[in-house]
Amino acid sequence: MDPREQYRRTRILTASPGELLIMLYDGAITRVRKAYRSANADNWADAGSAIVRAQEIIYELIACLKR
Repeated sequence: MDPREQYRRTRILTASPGELLIMLYDGAITRVRKAYRSANADNWADAGSAIVRAQEIIYELIACLKR
C-alpha cells in the first residue's frame, strides 16, 4: 500500500468526530477550488470530477450532522 494512503487511512481511523468534520469541510473546499481552477483552464472533465467529489463530501457532511 502507498505510504501516503496508509497515513491518510490511519489519520481518518484515529480522528475524533470533530476532526472528521473538519477533514470533510477541508476536502469539500479543496474540491470546489480545484473545480474553479479547472473550469477557468477550460478543463471541463476535471472540473466536473471535482464538483462530483465535492457533492459526495457534502452529502457525507449532511449525514454526519443529522446523527
